[in-house]
Amino acid sequence: MPQDSGIFRALWCDPFDAAGPTDNASGGGTLIQDRTVNSLRVAGAIDLGGHTLTIESGGLIMGGSSAIHNGTIVPGESSAGELVIHGNLVSNALLSSIADAPGHKATLVLNNLSSGVLTTSNTYSGATIINGGRVIVTRSDALPHGTDLALNLATSNNGGNGRVLSASMPDLISQGRYRQSWPARAA
Repeated sequence: MPQDSGIFRALWCDPFDAAGPTDNASGGGTLIQDRTVNSLRVAGAIDLGGHTLTIESGGLIMGGSSAIHNGTIVPGESSAGELVIHGNLVSNALLSSIADAPGHKATLVLNNLSSGVLTTSNTYSGATIINGGRVIVTRSDALPHGTDLALNLATSNNGGNGRVLSASMPDLISQGRYRQSWPARAA
């Protein structure tokens, strides 16, 4: 059911496991079969139950201390192959594999995650783009072999809010390209 805040009507369907392919889903829970939703806002934990979750628009919002585990996430056809994950607050764990969808490569875009964690083997074949925030990679195959990695940092302070990744690039990138950029300094 869409939720009404009194200011605007948010078109989010909760619980997410009742959402259809054109619904913007919200919540947590467990999948009992493969499912396609338009976009997903995670609250708490989602157990994919070994199934595939297709996010048609590619939009995924991870809020609070949220996690998605035990399955595979793929971007849908209308997303142009991009899975774009926005995060906020405490920590956001992707414990599910991210894979290419039939017919197109998947590109993973992580936007301003406070503390994003990639902990599972991923097989997508597109680029990995990290736009600010902090991302922790806990295993060597969490960034797929051959992925191009782009780090677009909010700051160049590796000890502060602009921290992105903590391992050395040669350990993370195997046969891919690496690009890092910072915004221009104000005069």
